[in-house]
Amino acid sequence: MLDFLQGKDASTIQPKACVFLIHGLHSNTFCEYLEPDPSQNSARRLYQNSIPQLLNGHGFVVFAHDHQGHGKSQGKCKGYFNSMDTLVADTYQYMEWITKEKYPVLKEKPLFLIGCSMGSLVSILLGLKYESLLRGAVLISPAVSQASNQFGVMGRILRPLSGIVSTWYPTLPVLRLPKNEKFPELQKSWDNDELNYHGKLRARVGEQFMKTYDELSEKATLFSVPFIMYYGSEDTLVDPKGMQSFFDKVASSDKKVVLLEGRWHILHHEPGKESVRQQFLQWMEERC
Repeated sequence: MLDFLQGKDASTIQPKACVFLIHGLHSNTFCEYLEPDPSQNSARRLYQNSIPQLLNGHGFVVFAHDHQGHGKSQGKCKGYFNSMDTLVADTYQYMEWITKEKYPVLKEKPLFLIGCSMGSLVSILLGLKYESLLRGAVLISPAVSQASNQFGVMGRILRPLSGIVSTWYPTLPVLRLPKNEKFPELQKSWDNDELNYHGKLRARVGEQFMKTYDELSEKATLFSVPFIMYYGSEDTLVDPKGMQSFFDKVASSDKKVVLLEGRWHILHHEPGKESVRQQFLQWMEERC
């Protein structure tokens, strides 16, 4: 659990709003939202020039946690969680603890979510369940649809068997996710991070994604939280057409989509990241 408060108590800086950062699959909060150290070839992450620093500088207090089985959190094994509902429940519990117990001054402040990939999926599921709590969400490459031919022949073979394999061998590593071939330096930085999970997708986790994708295709019309969504035309982890389809279906009257041509998946770290960050900062400020 991380508090990006610049060493101050939240009650002393009179924040305009509260932001929770939600990281993606196999990653961790430091890797996802802090900056790589340019002075050394390591996984060290810096607050300087990061998203938390940008938000803090404009009056937002920022919090984050690592999902179970990820980063510094505990779990049955690395890269594993039993259900997507568990991640949603954990995140909600963390948000409630921060805003009502640890920093009760935040109870009446607007609350925003920023998620990337699976983090965006968790944000959407939170919005479906706790709409009244949220002022808005920033969805970066939301994991709402599997990329076409993501896992090749093996993926097509295993999908019909996913329920059986997930039940009997839930932690079994089955498929490797595509790497970031578009921006190899970002992939190298990710690979160097020991807090990330570098193995194959585990059976239960894969089954949970497929189950959630199916459920979300039916529930998308119920999502009414204000949001701004970004996706890249070259994404190989989530289907760009699927992300656009989700956007078109949702019921929210306050929604905006930004298609970034030639970009991949980690859009808040890829070339052009500054304009992305400034845009969603302005979007949140307009809704405080």
